[in-house]
Amino acid sequence: MSSTLTSALLITVLGMGLVFVGILLLWGMMILLVRFIKDPKEAVETAAIPSDVSPEVPDTAQPVHKKRALAAAVAVAMLMRQSTASSQAEGSATVSPWQAVLRAGNMSQRVQMFNRKNRGR
Repeated sequence: MSSTLTSALLITVLGMGLVFVGILLLWGMMILLVRFIKDPKEAVETAAIPSDVSPEVPDTAQPVHKKRALAAAVAVAMLMRQSTASSQAEGSATVSPWQAVLRAGNMSQRVQMFNRKNRGR
């Protein structure tokens, strides 16, 4: 390989290596910041609650909440579909006066561009 290609590859590898080292350095700094800045009261509270028990909602009520959330999501999706369909139907049928004027002006400019007379050339 030529020396130019070798130096280009070396610069590329060094640049990529520096980027990854920088990412790892930032990652480590974030871990250290979380460890030192974390509130000790939060750590005690989270340690006292077992991970398999949810204090807010009993296990029997979770499926009801999920069903309600699903029903709400479906209702919202249906309403959004109806509103977009009706707005598209209304928008395509009506053209405001300023849109008509601008479109007519654009069309006349295009027509004039092709109907120009030659100036003796």
